[in-house]
Amino acid sequence: MGAGGSLRVVVCFMLTRIFAEKTPLYIGGFFPMSGPNANLGLTTLPAVQYAIDMVNNSTDILPDHEIVLVWNDTQGSNTESIKLLFDFIQSPPKKLMLIGPVLPKMAAHVAEAATAWNLLQMSFGARTPDLNCRTRFPYFYRTLGPDQVFNPAKVALFKHFQWKRVACLYEDDKYEVYSTAKNHFMDLWKADGNEIVASECITDTGASLDILKQRDARVIVANIPVSKAKQVFCEAYMRGLCGKKYVWVMLGFEADSWWNDPSLPCNCTAEQIKEVTDGMIMMDFMHSDVGTQEAFNVNPTDFEAFIRQQSSRDNKYASYAFDGAMSLLLTLDQAARENVSLETFCYKNETYVRTFARIMSDLVFYGLTGKIAYDQKGNRKGHTSITQLQGEERKRVGKYCPFDKKLTLYDDTPIKWKGHGIPKDGFSRGIRTHRLPYGVLVTYMCIGMAGILVCAGFLIFNIKNRKHGQIKLSAPVINNVLLTGSMVAYGALILYGVDGRVIAPQNLGLLCNVRVVVLAIAFSVAFGAMFTKTWRLYQIVANKTACKRVVKDLSLVTSIATLLGLDGIILVTWFSQDPLDRSIVKLPEQSDPADSDHLIQPLLEVCSCKYGGFWVTVLLAFKGLLLLFGLFLSWQTRHIAIDGINDSRYTRMSVYTVALVSLVGVPVFYLLGPANIAAVYIICPVCIIVGTSVTVCLIFVPKVYVVWKEPNCSIDNQLLKGMDVKKVVPIDTLTEKMETRTRMEALLLEKEARIQQLEQALKGSLTSSTA
Repeated sequence: MGAGGSLRVVVCFMLTRIFAEKTPLYIGGFFPMSGPNANLGLTTLPAVQYAIDMVNNSTDILPDHEIVLVWNDTQGSNTESIKLLFDFIQSPPKKLMLIGPVLPKMAAHVAEAATAWNLLQMSFGARTPDLNCRTRFPYFYRTLGPDQVFNPAKVALFKHFQWKRVACLYEDDKYEVYSTAKNHFMDLWKADGNEIVASECITDTGASLDILKQRDARVIVANIPVSKAKQVFCEAYMRGLCGKKYVWVMLGFEADSWWNDPSLPCNCTAEQIKEVTDGMIMMDFMHSDVGTQEAFNVNPTDFEAFIRQQSSRDNKYASYAFDGAMSLLLTLDQAARENVSLETFCYKNETYVRTFARIMSDLVFYGLTGKIAYDQKGNRKGHTSITQLQGEERKRVGKYCPFDKKLTLYDDTPIKWKGHGIPKDGFSRGIRTHRLPYGVLVTYMCIGMAGILVCAGFLIFNIKNRKHGQIKLSAPVINNVLLTGSMVAYGALILYGVDGRVIAPQNLGLLCNVRVVVLAIAFSVAFGAMFTKTWRLYQIVANKTACKRVVKDLSLVTSIATLLGLDGIILVTWFSQDPLDRSIVKLPEQSDPADSDHLIQPLLEVCSCKYGGFWVTVLLAFKGLLLLFGLFLSWQTRHIAIDGINDSRYTRMSVYTVALVSLVGVPVFYLLGPANIAAVYIICPVCIIVGTSVTVCLIFVPKVYVVWKEPNCSIDNQLLKGMDVKKVVPIDTLTEKMETRTRMEALLLEKEARIQQLEQALKGSLTSSTA
């Protein structure tokens, strides 16, 4: 301690002894009155003295004691701060408590050393997180705690606005003030299942902001010093991280209007910076708004005026210094009320400091910076003031109380947003299951039911007119089978309109299997009927003795039953080993036309199984072979025009139609993929409608016309009993023609043999003549 400092202590001590009627109690103070941080001492020392003078003149607090502040200049030096501590301890009188230093490194050195002398210390500006360690600093308290004390208020505010995605921008300083606060916020935020979009250091500001923009960060928590904030916001402006979609949140106690400070480096104009800061939300300890009575009859405005009279420098720590001093004084007052003998304080007696620490931890009062209490780590707990920069004016819009964890937003000064509502924390996402529009669903069902009714009508017509000459000669039994298969196909069309809106989702797996079974049966029955009729026609023209054979309808029905049996073997094996089930396919996200910030996640219900590709390949291979064989038979009989078979041409046309639809529809379905909306809801139903409708119309509309035109037609002659015939002709004529053809072929063979004999004889004669 310098000579001037020693003289001040001695004078204060002597004057107190001579003039004071009260028992003096001494507090040691550390203030930077010179050096680069002198402005802090010039404002905080008067604030502390203001609190002490107020208590000394009060009859409610320490009425029997006089508080004397013994202070000295730290000169902004860590070494000088430790030297002052030793001077305080070695020089009388004994100091019961310490207040200061304001700078974090000095406060840490003093606090760690003061523990050895059982001294409680109060700081009003040291914000470093390392001071939370109660092992090193068991008796250290502070009215301006680390930045993480504001994190619960941030989390509460973000929850209020239903934000789930937040980005962090921070400074990696040597004291870890900002990075520690950022990490603490991230832990609180993620504990509730929320998302941290990005956590970027401003070492490379441009690159960090680019990452935030790429990840669509909308709510940005900036744990950065005000000395760099202006340039960071300038970079943000250049990248478009401003406007109605973005919300910036940072602490507000370091400087009142740094965005207007021309001394801070920046490459942007004031208007450009304003584009980013307008609407910015800031956190600070709430200065007293509970009435002058609870704040020791100290009017905050009068107090600030008093501090300005002492120094024109920045006074941001003055009110915190006042509240820190009041915390010490109220602790001493409570100790006196508990009959603790403060006059016999001893550095070696740990009972004093433990008593002070207990009282300090239970302390709750209202000061100039709002409600004050201290947590287990010595950090100040108090109401957080939430302010918003609205244009050029910083308005208080709410507060957060850590005691009951309650967020309050003011109605008279509400938060104002640039857009038409609360900004979103990113693209909001919704889920939409793609299903058939009700109009299309009803259309499919109506077509399916209409098709079933039409087939039923043709079936009744076919049975009623089964003795009609034209109907009887076209194998009515096989036609009935064809109509039955067509009705099953239309039933499959109706099943394609059934989804989660009609039946419970857990039953959709069963529906998937039923669809496959119904469609497989419909194909085998309907196409099998056309295939067998074409096969019988081929038998007539390919076998020269066919006219003498009788191909009965029973054998054709047996062939169709065989096809169904093969279907059964494949399907039973499939569904017993690897049944189909309902699964959800996520399609690419789409932008909502009504809201550019809303993305829709389309979902599609599909049927799938583990080895679905294999089973579908087996089933399609079987159906494909049947289809190709049918095409082969139709092609082989394309020029046949036997008068006795009255629907052979229409049967072949039906086979061509089904083949065309299948050969086009199936590849297109798998090229688009089963997760494609068009494949699921258009390709399959359209193939069913076209293939079934064309077949039914080609086979039965001509028959209806013939029956209507010739209602009493009878059979005069029959090509083969039970076989389709187009037109009655004498069987002898057909036999005669085929026998004539046989004779001509035999005669041609004889002529060719005779020619070969003559050629050989001629060669022999020529050889003899030459010799």
